[in-house]
Amino acid sequence: MKFVLNLERDFDVIAEATSGKQAIELCEQLKPKIVLMDINMPLMNGVEATQIIHRKQPHIIIIAITAFRHEEMQQEMLRAGASGYITKDTDFADMITLIRTIIAGTTATTDSTATLFDLTNMELRILTLLAEGHDRQKIADMLTISINTVKMHFRNLYQKLGVANANDAIRVAIENNLIS
Repeated sequence: MKFVLNLERDFDVIAEATSGKQAIELCEQLKPKIVLMDINMPLMNGVEATQIIHRKQPHIIIIAITAFRHEEMQQEMLRAGASGYITKDTDFADMITLIRTIIAGTTATTDSTATLFDLTNMELRILTLLAEGHDRQKIADMLTISINTVKMHFRNLYQKLGVANANDAIRVAIENNLIS
């Protein structure tokens, strides 16, 4: 996969981790924009590593790359903070397209619940941070975006989820396994 990604002009593989623990350490050292995370890894699995990376560095886009094709596993990775989920049996050209789609802000998974609500990657990230108890200003600071951009995402979230306030947005998201 590294070879294929490095063939793309806009991708630059800067490191590879052999464990979840090493993935966390490399993210702290190298501050990548994107992480492709395997679920099945030694010492610490990809779900746990994703939770930690997402909590410490919510601006990093984490994409699960795995052999598992189970909806439950997809949801677990999304709840952990992944922005998308791609199976390893995906054709390389399609994988590159999916990665670009996720980077552009659209959640892409195999049959993801998030797609039913047409939530973008950023909307899911904001919803997760909201559920963690962060206010709008803190979310803006954590994601290095303006407060007005956060407010716009809140309006979009409320409309897409069919709710009028943050508490209802969190409730609907939990009921539909968008967040835990």
